[in-house]
Amino acid sequence: MADYLPSTSRLLARMNPVLVRWGVLALHAELLADGSPRTSPWTLLGNGLSAASEEGGWATLVDVTADGVRRHVLSAYAPGVTEPGSQSAAWHLDGAPAWVEADPSQRYSLIAWAEDGRWEATPRREVGVDARRPWSHPAVAATLEPLTSDEATIEALAMLLWWSADPWSYDPGRTWAGELLPLARIAWNAMVDPDVALDPGALADHLVVLSGHLRRAAVPRVTAERTARLAYQLWGHLAGEAPLGVVSLTRPPAAYDAARRTMERADVLPVEGAEHVAPPARPDPADQEFAQAVHRTLGWGVAAVREAAAGSPKGSRRLDLDSHGLVAHAPDGRVVRLIALDPAHLVLSVHRRPPVETEPGLFGRLFGRRPANEPAAPSVEAQPLPPLPGWVPADEIRQADGEVLDLDWCIRGRWDYRRWSGEAAGGFAMPGALEALAGVAPLGADDLDAALADVHPVSSTALEEVTAMRDALAAFVAGRAPLGV
Repeated sequence: MADYLPSTSRLLARMNPVLVRWGVLALHAELLADGSPRTSPWTLLGNGLSAASEEGGWATLVDVTADGVRRHVLSAYAPGVTEPGSQSAAWHLDGAPAWVEADPSQRYSLIAWAEDGRWEATPRREVGVDARRPWSHPAVAATLEPLTSDEATIEALAMLLWWSADPWSYDPGRTWAGELLPLARIAWNAMVDPDVALDPGALADHLVVLSGHLRRAAVPRVTAERTARLAYQLWGHLAGEAPLGVVSLTRPPAAYDAARRTMERADVLPVEGAEHVAPPARPDPADQEFAQAVHRTLGWGVAAVREAAAGSPKGSRRLDLDSHGLVAHAPDGRVVRLIALDPAHLVLSVHRRPPVETEPGLFGRLFGRRPANEPAAPSVEAQPLPPLPGWVPADEIRQADGEVLDLDWCIRGRWDYRRWSGEAAGGFAMPGALEALAGVAPLGADDLDAALADVHPVSSTALEEVTAMRDALAAFVAGRAPLGV
C-alpha cells in the first residue's frame, strides 16, 4: 500500500500558523522602524521573513515561487547544532534543485526547500528533517520558539513593542514588556481579524493609534498604510495570490475572497476579551493623577491671565504665560517654568538668574562645567543623572531664565520618580515651585470660560493679551498645540 501523501493544500495549511505569527512580528517591526535602522529580531525581507535569537542563531524563510509552483527555502544557523562538515552552503545544497540558493560565505545548520508545501533537505543529513514541519528541527526551533503558539507570539510582540518604544514616551511605571501584554493582545487581534486586517484603511487607523501608545509622535499615516498593505499581502500569500515580503507592494493586490477564506482557516485566533483595534492613546480623563496635573497647570494659567488683565507690566509679574509656556517667580529670585507640549507631557524646571560664580547648575554638570575649586575627577559618591526623555526640549530649557537648578517631567499625570536633584519632592511640590506658586490653586475643572467669567481687562492692550492667553490655554486643553502665546 502506497504511503499517504497529504494534499498540497493540507501541506501548505501546516505553514499558515508559523507564517502568520512570523509575519505579525515582522510587520510590527517594519511599522515601528519607520525607515530607521533600528535593529529587531523580526524582519520583513524583500522576498521573505527573517528572525534572529539572542544566542546568535538566525532563520530566514524566502519565497521563490515561479511558474505557478509555490516554492520556499528555509535557512537557519544555530550555534552548536551542526553535523560533521555541514556548516558550508555547498554541503546543504548537495541534491537541491537549481532554484535553491545560499550565500557561500555564510555558515548554515539547515537549508530546506519546499515545492507546494513538501519539504526536503540534502540526503547527506544524519538527522532528518520533518517533511511537514521543518521549523521543528533543532537548528530552527530555538530561533522560532516564539512562533510555537499564538500566546508565545503575543508575548514576543509585547517585547518587540517595548524595544521599539521611545524611552520615557509611556507611563514611567511600564518598565518591562510584560506590562505591554494587553496592548500586544490588541495588536495581535487586529492582524488576525479579517474585518480589520483585510481593510487597509481600518488597519492603518489602528496602526497609527497603536504607535501613539509607544511614542509621543505616532508613525506617519503613510507608514501605517504601507504596513497595512503588506499585512494584506501576507494573507494573500497564504492564499497563493501574492508574493511574500516587501516585493509584494510592487504586485497587484491579492484577491479579497481568497485571502479571507485562507484567513478564516489559518488556525490562528483572536484573543478573547481584548479589543480588535487600539483605543486612542490618551490619558483617561477620570485618572486622578492626570486630572490633578492638568488642573494645576490651568490654575497657574488662569492666575497669569488675571495678572495680565490687571495691566501689570510684564517685567513685574509674578506669574505669566509667554511663547515658551508658564513662568513664575519665587521670592528668593528663582524662576520656575512649565513647558507643556500637551496635557500628557509637562516639563517643570527651576532656574536662577546669572551671573553664577560658584556651584554650577544642572546643565552645567551635564555639559562638564565645574567651579574653579572643584577637583577635575568626579567624586566616587556622585550618582549618574537619569536620561532625559527624547521629547523634552532640552535646548529650549537651557536657554531660558538662567542656570537650571532642577528639572522634572510628567507623563500622563505621573511625575518622573527619579529626582534629578535627589530631593524627595517632585513635580509642583519640588523646591522652588512651592514658593513660586504660593497661593495658586488648581482650577478644579477644564471650563476656562467659567473660570475667567469675572476677568475684566483694564485696557484694550490688556484685552488683546488676555484674549491670546485664553486662546492658548483652550488650545492646550484640547491638545491642539503646546502651551504658549
